[in-house]
Amino acid sequence: MRPSPLVLLLVGLVLLLVAATALSARPSSSLPPLSVRSSEPGGARALALWLEALGFQVEELATEPFAVDPALHTLYVLAPTARFDDDAVEAVASWVGGGGHLVVVATGGPRALLERFGLTVRFAGDRAAEATAAQPLLLQPPVERVRVDSWEQIEGADGLAPWLVAGDRVVLGSRPYGAGEVVVLAALRPLSNEGLADTASAALALNLVSRLPPGARVAFDEYHHGFVRGATRSLWQLLLANYWGWAIIYAVALGYLYLWLRGRRFGPPLVPAPAARRSVGEYVASLGALYRRAGQRGYVADRLADQLKHELATGLGLNARLPDAAFAQAVADRRATAPDPLANTLARLRAGGRLGERDLLALVREADALKARLLRRPG
Repeated sequence: MRPSPLVLLLVGLVLLLVAATALSARPSSSLPPLSVRSSEPGGARALALWLEALGFQVEELATEPFAVDPALHTLYVLAPTARFDDDAVEAVASWVGGGGHLVVVATGGPRALLERFGLTVRFAGDRAAEATAAQPLLLQPPVERVRVDSWEQIEGADGLAPWLVAGDRVVLGSRPYGAGEVVVLAALRPLSNEGLADTASAALALNLVSRLPPGARVAFDEYHHGFVRGATRSLWQLLLANYWGWAIIYAVALGYLYLWLRGRRFGPPLVPAPAARRSVGEYVASLGALYRRAGQRGYVADRLADQLKHELATGLGLNARLPDAAFAQAVADRRATAPDPLANTLARLRAGGRLGERDLLALVREADALKARLLRRPG
């Protein structure tokens, strides 16, 4: 037996949900690049642990809603994977303008945040393996050449100070903003777990915090890596933020599509014809057939006699409950005729059980003719 389309659809939706659940259980290797929660070569856990060992107060920004504490000294925004909304951009810009030190590692983004400071990072066309110091800014400790493996370059308005360059493109640079400073690095490797194994990369990391006071608060933005704790999110936000949520959305959309296709009409709706009602004639005919089959001619004849009296009483204004003889006399008095014909007809009907079917029908016709004469108005 071939399964119905609905069964096939339900099976497909179940398989889709299973696949989405499997994808949602991400292994540690799929953590975002430069996340301080990742110990993979491309993560930044080593940088956070190193800064903590140097005496800095290291923390994460991962609470909802996103905000930057004014008492924070340095904020690292390392290769964010989530888009900065307007409120987040303004929060960071206000904090930098008040004297904050912002370090952004961007490879194509975050565009909205960089544009707020008049900067952009774009694809350069080829890979730069190394970058050299452009001016004597990286001196604590000295840095001359750093392996960057960068495909991007930094561009910006006036005030961009290049720190590391690869040919004619800026790989690391900074610009003042208000009372603070924005430092942008267009390469992932130098601050990664793998990159910090290089002496030059480690020296670069130290230069980025060389001007901070001992015990300064340093934060890493994990909010825009997708790690949000203490968040009160609506069901719709949870669906959009998880693989299983998208699977449910697809399943509901497919279900509605299936129901819409199955319920589509190919023409105007057909109104069912109303059931035919039984006529009075059919009722009389069926009742007569039952009496005939049961041989109840006496009962029928008796009822015909009562009907004859009722119709004559109605037409002449008499009492139909009078005995047959008295009723025949009353009709005769009213119509000035002899009572014998009516009395004889009623008596024959009362004895109709002894008559045959044809004789009874003939008697009924005779009674109808007598009734018509008695009810006829004198001319």
